[in-house]
Amino acid sequence: SKHASKQIQTTNRKVSLLEQPIVGNLAATFLGGTMLNLTDYVQQDTRTPSIVRGCYVANATPQFEKPGHHKGRPKFIGKAYNVAAKRDIASWTGFIPLRPLIGRSRHWNVHRAKALNSMALAMLHYTNVITWQVETSVDVLTRQCRLDTKSRAGNHSISRGSRLIQDLEKMGIIEGKLAWDDVAGCWAYKALTVTALFWDMVGVGSEEAIKVREQAWEKWRTEDAWMKDGLDPTYALNLSHKEYCQLRMDRLKQRAFEYRHRKSVTAAQIRRAKRLVAAGRDAMRREVADSMFKKLTPEDARRSMQDPTAFNRAVSLAVYRLEVLAMEPVPRE
Repeated sequence: SKHASKQIQTTNRKVSLLEQPIVGNLAATFLGGTMLNLTDYVQQDTRTPSIVRGCYVANATPQFEKPGHHKGRPKFIGKAYNVAAKRDIASWTGFIPLRPLIGRSRHWNVHRAKALNSMALAMLHYTNVITWQVETSVDVLTRQCRLDTKSRAGNHSISRGSRLIQDLEKMGIIEGKLAWDDVAGCWAYKALTVTALFWDMVGVGSEEAIKVREQAWEKWRTEDAWMKDGLDPTYALNLSHKEYCQLRMDRLKQRAFEYRHRKSVTAAQIRRAKRLVAAGRDAMRREVADSMFKKLTPEDARRSMQDPTAFNRAVSLAVYRLEVLAMEPVPRE
């Protein structure tokens, strides 16, 4: 036992030497005849974290910017926007009981909070006071809040904004409904509708928003505002509020589908023009002539072979248009 207690005292003395601060760049301590190299030991200030985490988002200061051509928004929307812009929406106390619905128990981090504040303003700006529908796409909301990202390969992503919208859906602040595009064969549009909780979140209150919606609906019916929607008088005056909301949503989906198809066709045409121009003028002219000749009817083809002047003129015009189109940038996906 004497020998054991002596060993314990020796060990404690060795540990106390290790715990002492080291001064200088090089230090060596002899313990029990063995040299322990402490060159790499650096005394750190416990108040300073050893690892400083940098910014991990593409844009640390997202901010919604109203489009310059958007004028004449409803008075209530303008009032609500001014109220929401002056407050920290992410600090709304209503999030405390709602966060468990998305698997969170702690507060928003600084990047998530800034993204939420800008996205709430964007949705508020595009909200229809009668239907409470956000009359734009998730893609537009994300871009105008500067929450979109682009990879090194050039692929565009809106996941930062879409994930935030999914969280708001789970908490019941907004409602989202996906629409299937039969032409493209994919889910192409997500219709967003705010709920009563949304108005409480932005700071104007759900009671005032409901009252304004009822007044706006009555005004639409009595002051012939339905004429701006191009509706038949008999049909418009017999519309219920629910049917009118569905009508607006169908028009939004149709407009989104048409824009998507028009954009994809334009992008395909520009890519084809760039490919033909890169192949050289002779090769481009030959391919354009073959393509145009295949589309001619038998009678027009016979006439073109007898007198090729008009056909060559049409080919030259098509080549010129392709050269002009090839100078355009390819639209963003």
